[in-house]
Amino acid sequence: MLHFEITLLLILIFLIVYPILLSFLSGAKRVLFEPKLTDKEIYKKVKEEKRKLGLNSQNIKVEIYNGRSSECERESENQYVVRIADNFRGRRPATIKHEMYHVYRDKGEKDSTLKRLFIQEPRANLYDIFNICL
Repeated sequence: MLHFEITLLLILIFLIVYPILLSFLSGAKRVLFEPKLTDKEIYKKVKEEKRKLGLNSQNIKVEIYNGRSSECERESENQYVVRIADNFRGRRPATIKHEMYHVYRDKGEKDSTLKRLFIQEPRANLYDIFNICL
């Protein structure tokens, strides 16, 4: 019985730690190893990610705004807006990849906080760090 309890405890620890670890790795990669993009480079990167993820039929509007964090949102069917924060973390290639993955996988929908924190964000972080599509 003790092995079961230890295993359960390890699983719970993993479920709490892995989203935090992925978020940290993603942020560190962006800030330490990636160049800041110009407006033109951001639009080019969005087009590149649309092609890679097979989103060519989607109408994706890009906005660079003075906010804390980047985000994406579904406005209507096949119509999305990706907002890139104009700050030290937002103008990075991984940020574009991360937000475009949300359009691809989550369709820009904002689900419950738990689903977002433990499923959607870690999935997008895996894509922007390792190019892994789940």
